[in-house]
Amino acid sequence: MSFARFVFSVMILWIAGCATPASQNSTETEVTSPAEVTGATMDREKVRLAIREHLVPIRHCYEKELKTNPKLEGKLILEWDVEGLGKVTKVTVIKSVKPSVDECISEVIKGTLFPSLPKGQIGRIRYPFVFSSTPVKGA
Repeated sequence: MSFARFVFSVMILWIAGCATPASQNSTETEVTSPAEVTGATMDREKVRLAIREHLVPIRHCYEKELKTNPKLEGKLILEWDVEGLGKVTKVTVIKSVKPSVDECISEVIKGTLFPSLPKGQIGRIRYPFVFSSTPVKGA
């Protein structure tokens, strides 16, 4: 018995609240817009690129849970602080998908290097991840 392939969509919501979903006919992961950044001045595009570079382990956190719960979906909202040379110092779950997914993705974020900040400044990033699983057509 082969495992079904699933579509994994990570959508980054516009601060205004709209979103553009990833295609449901592929296994591509799409990052569509920058995160909400407060505090120190940080380039939102560089933040988005830092997250995009870690989408494989983020995807793994979600897909690992799909093996036991194939209908798992929802929106995870994380907020974290960035200091100094771009090191993450604190991650908070604002909205949960499932504790094991939340913790796994939080660990990925803690290991991500973000744009550096001027000495003594702290940047706060709030980032929504939207997860859904749908069998790929033709799989």
